[in-house]
Amino acid sequence: MKNYYHYAMMSVATGALIAGFAGQVLAKQDVPAPEKEKIIWESKVSPVSKSIENYGLVPHKARYNLQMVHNNAPTKVSDIQGIMTYNFVKTCQSWLTDQTLNLEMVQTDGIPMRSVNHFFSDERFDGSEYHYASDNVINKQPVDRSVGKVFGDKKHEHYYAYHQGMDKQAQRLDYPNLTFPVHHLTEILYQSKKGNPIYHASVFDGSFADEPVSINAVTSSHRNTVDDTLKSVFAKYKQYLSPSSWSISYAYFKNDGAADDSETSPDYESEVKMMENGIITELTIQYPDFILKGNLVGFEPLDKPRCR
Repeated sequence: MKNYYHYAMMSVATGALIAGFAGQVLAKQDVPAPEKEKIIWESKVSPVSKSIENYGLVPHKARYNLQMVHNNAPTKVSDIQGIMTYNFVKTCQSWLTDQTLNLEMVQTDGIPMRSVNHFFSDERFDGSEYHYASDNVINKQPVDRSVGKVFGDKKHEHYYAYHQGMDKQAQRLDYPNLTFPVHHLTEILYQSKKGNPIYHASVFDGSFADEPVSINAVTSSHRNTVDDTLKSVFAKYKQYLSPSSWSISYAYFKNDGAADDSETSPDYESEVKMMENGIITELTIQYPDFILKGNLVGFEPLDKPRCR
């Protein structure tokens, strides 16, 4: 399941994975210089409809409780519960996402398994660069670590991706509608407001180091239902409770182009309820074997930077 949880969150609210850890990874260890790394893929740059700097998204901290609500594989796992913390930070040139996902999985033999996933990303407002770092630990044992970046060339004709530790020959892949997570979200909302509720794109977030993820998104708008739980979460910050919200359904495909094939089943699906300011209140992640549901249980706004 590697970074599936991260992308489900990140693609929707930009959010997706790490409270401090991944930020320290990039701060203490720079992404390897391009000349020392191999190009793992390159793609034609797709134009951004508008800058994501001022799109009404609110910098914030959020905490979600996650629980398995449906189990299609009772012979493999009996229960899954967890907590996800998510920071969405605005700097003078980028949106930073910093997320930590803690999951407790109980297998049918009664043996528990704890997974901790950290993810950090730095996405430039103009779409010129994207940096990421991730770390996965299972039962206190490190199992995976990634650091990489994607950037456009000086002529704005291609994107180039570098990933630390990749032992892979350079290859060129054609992704005519390539984008990054925050740009993807704003483009979904932009298209929806224009009357186009269905949007397809290839999105790179670092979950799969050698290629983007192909995503179909379907959006609908409705009035926000404010229950007692949400009232409690926003008790000190009532001004952030939006009267309107979006329901966004995502279908994820590992290989670009698969989303255009009606006979191809997605690798997994997700659905979120998100207020117009970018704050997710509910999320559902559907895998072949089980379904996870998350609810917002904590919220705190973050200050915007003072930029010249």
